[in-house]
Parts: sequence; C-alpha cells; structure tokens
Amino acid sequence: MGLALGLAAAPAGAQAAVITFDDLTCSAWGTLIPNGYAGLNWSNFDCIDGATAWDGNSGYNAGRVSGSHVAYNGGGFPAEFTVTAPGGTKFNFNSVYLTGAWNDDLIVTIVAYREGAAVSTTTHTLSATAPTLVTLNLSQIDRVNMSAAGGTSHGYPTGGGVGWVHFAMDNLDISFNLPPTGVTATAGNAQATVAFTPPPPDAANPVTGYQASCTPQGGGTAVSANGAGSPIVVPGLTNGTLYDCTVTTLYAAGGSVPSAPAAVTPMATVPAAPTGVTATAAPTQASLAFTAPADTGGSPITGYQASCTPQGGGTAVTATGAASPIVVAGLTNGTTYDCTVAAVNAVGTGAASAPVAVTPQAAPVAAVTAVPTLWQWGLMLLGLAAAGLGARRLRRG
Repeated sequence: MGLALGLAAAPAGAQAAVITFDDLTCSAWGTLIPNGYAGLNWSNFDCIDGATAWDGNSGYNAGRVSGSHVAYNGGGFPAEFTVTAPGGTKFNFNSVYLTGAWNDDLIVTIVAYREGAAVSTTTHTLSATAPTLVTLNLSQIDRVNMSAAGGTSHGYPTGGGVGWVHFAMDNLDISFNLPPTGVTATAGNAQATVAFTPPPPDAANPVTGYQASCTPQGGGTAVSANGAGSPIVVPGLTNGTLYDCTVTTLYAAGGSVPSAPAAVTPMATVPAAPTGVTATAAPTQASLAFTAPADTGGSPITGYQASCTPQGGGTAVTATGAASPIVVAGLTNGTTYDCTVAAVNAVGTGAASAPVAVTPQAAPVAAVTAVPTLWQWGLMLLGLAAAGLGARRLRRG
C-alpha cells in the first residue's frame, strides 16, 4: 500500500516513508497529485495507472516497482515536491526509482534545496524498459525539482518520441525529521523542566536524542540541554525572565526544526530543609541545633521556624529564630515531642527537616537540711548543760 499523509505545516505522523502512489486514485490518462499527499506539496506531478496506460506499452508500466501506480512529470515539463510549509519541517531524500516513459537514455536532473538554496544537483540516465534506483541520501531537504531532456525513442507502439520527455517515478523513499509535540515547560528555581511527546519511531532514521532550548522572549541567548527523552531540565535560567522553550529531535540524519514553543518564567522557590537537627532537653523546653540548607531556593533565607509536636497527638509548639540554635519553650515535662526545623525565605516556608525526639524533664530537687524547732533547741541546750555539769564533778573527784 502507499502512504497518504494529509498534513499542514508539520506532517504529524509522517516518518520513514516509501511513497508508492498506490493509495491514490489514478486513471489510465493521469490524475493530478493533490497537495498534502504524503506530507508534501506537489507541482506538475501526476499519477497514472501504469498497468493500463497506453495498453501497458510504455515505460509507465515498465517502471512499476510496487502496485500499479506511478507518478510522472506532467506534459514532460519540470516537476517538484516541497514541504507543506517553507521554513518548517524538513525531510531526508533517500532514494527513488525512475524510468523513461518513452525514451531510452532519458536524462533526468534532480536539484534538492534547503531554505531556498540548492544543496545538491545530480543527473541520471534512465532506461525505458526497467526502473533505475537513484540513491541520494540527502538530509534536511525542503524542496526537490526534477526535469528531463534528451534520449531516443524506445519505439513503444502507442506513441512516444524524442519530444516526449516524461519519466515514471515510483517508491519515493523519504523520511521526515519531525519535532516533538505536546511541549510543556514547568518553572523551577533558575531552571525549567521541559516535557514533550516524542515523534513516531523511524527505523530508517533513528532518533539519537533531544535538545531543549529556552530563549528569552525579549531577546537574548538561548540556554540548551540535551537528553535521551522527556523530560529535560534546562538549568542556568534567570528567575523572573519569560522564556520560550522548544524541543528539537536529533536524528542520525540531522535535527528537526524546533517544536512549537512553551512559555515559562523561572522563579525562586522555598528553601530546602535544614539538616543535622539535634534536640537538647531542658525543663519545659528544648533547644534545637541544625545546619542551614545549601539550597536557599534562589532567595536569601530570612529565618527559621522550629516546631515540636507531642508524639501522642496534640498541638504543636513553635518558635522562630534567625539562626541555630532555636529554643522552643512552653513544653510539658515528661512528654515526648517530635521536633523539626524549616527554613524561610521571601517565597515562603520550606520543607521541614527530619524529626528528632526529645522529652523535657523537671529539674531534680536538691537535698534540704531540716532546721531544729525551739523544743529541739531546748533539749540540745539541756543536754549540753548536763554534759558540762558531769565534767566538773569528774575534775573535783
């Protein structure tokens, strides 16, 4: 079967394609090939049923490689095919089978263009009895012009002659370098994450990767990053600047045109979580020490928020501070808390650190010596007096 790909500016779904023209409605006398067929625009190319044209006595019949239909240059005049939108998607011109419709030794000149400039000019001598495979392997082409001249009449009985410089064309082998579709860009801190849908796979023209590029809308240098697939992170962007981000498919035969753009404005975000948090218990409070996060989110850290939540459930107790450590007061002695610390910048409060457990305890009670009562003081004095009287009696005796 042939390949019919009715397309607009970008031939969605077009890929490695051997265009046989067999899916077109072609009469025995020739039918104009419509624009958009196989993702191309056609100028002065007709298709014809080679098996029935001129009762099969022509190079149209001899030039059939597949099916019964071939294309030819109407009126023997130059003919060409182009991409459906100049400056848009390119294709690779791989090969084509050509046959002289009436003349042997017909000379066909093929000129391939890219963005208005001729990049290849080749001439080929054709037979009127068998197709000639013309292999070109040209990449990034957007227009092909084909003209014929010369040769000698093969002597087909129905007609022909030196002035009938028609060629039959079959199995035109091209492959489109298609950009990705469905491109989206998500803002991050000084970066954009660009996601996309890859084009259909192309066995004859394999994809080697993708390149995402973000260009400031007001003008400036594009920032690019390569990747094997979606998504691709493009770093090094300026926060607050509006960018247009596109994706290019990198094929073995060359890159595609860029995809449709997706707009994005990178913005600063909240800081990362502090690390290395430790908690030191004290009566009705905990002192939380920590290491500031390396990632500030693109905006300076203005402070920290510490929070301690009872493990059994209950209301969190919070405190703020400019740096480590932060004391969280108002805790209940004997209750175990999970304590975290989060950094704060102009955008907001970042993620909390991993929790650490702490249990505030009441201070230990110091030992107190009892003060003697008056009665006790009296007894002690009587005892001391008695002891002194006994001592004097002993000295007299």
